[in-house]
Amino acid sequence: MLLTLTGGVQWYIEQIKARYSAADNIKQLCFVPDALLLDEHQRIHC
Repeated sequence: MLLTLTGGVQWYIEQIKARYSAADNIKQLCFVPDALLLDEHQRIHC
């Protein structure tokens, strides 16, 4: 699941915290205010 989220991009994979579950990592990377990947698409493609 996390590999799909990161697209295999090493830098994204390095942001995953082993001590947290996959669900908790996804919440922290994508769904909290100021999440690292929240607006990543906008920064890259727009």
